[in-house]
Amino acid sequence: MKNFSEAAVIKSDLMLDVNLVISPRGGDTYCQIELNQKVLFVGLVSEKTNLNAKIPLCDPLYLKFFVKRTHPQAIHIDLLTVDGREVLPLYLNQASPPTSYLDFTGHWELSIPNFYTWYHEITGQGWIA
Repeated sequence: MKNFSEAAVIKSDLMLDVNLVISPRGGDTYCQIELNQKVLFVGLVSEKTNLNAKIPLCDPLYLKFFVKRTHPQAIHIDLLTVDGREVLPLYLNQASPPTSYLDFTGHWELSIPNFYTWYHEITGQGWIA
């Protein structure tokens, strides 16, 4: 006899595709980007950069930037998608500070406890467990 997840063809190893597009403003800017406490990028951002990663379906999404810059340098977060669904710049109010234009030296972060639960609630589709 199969258990429920086998009978319903539920895969426990599903992954979410995370796509992040950043670009410099005002010159090369130093940036360190972490996704779920793992370094995704570190170094100078000198051109539009596309970063991709995968995270397990039920893991939280914790994105953190550390920017070190001098005037007029900045980093712009052009796009963040998870499984093809746009998160930034659409839901900037979820970030701290709520901006996609990082023209300061310091930290920026976005935390989502469980993507699909959060996404259903934020888009008004109801609550899922």
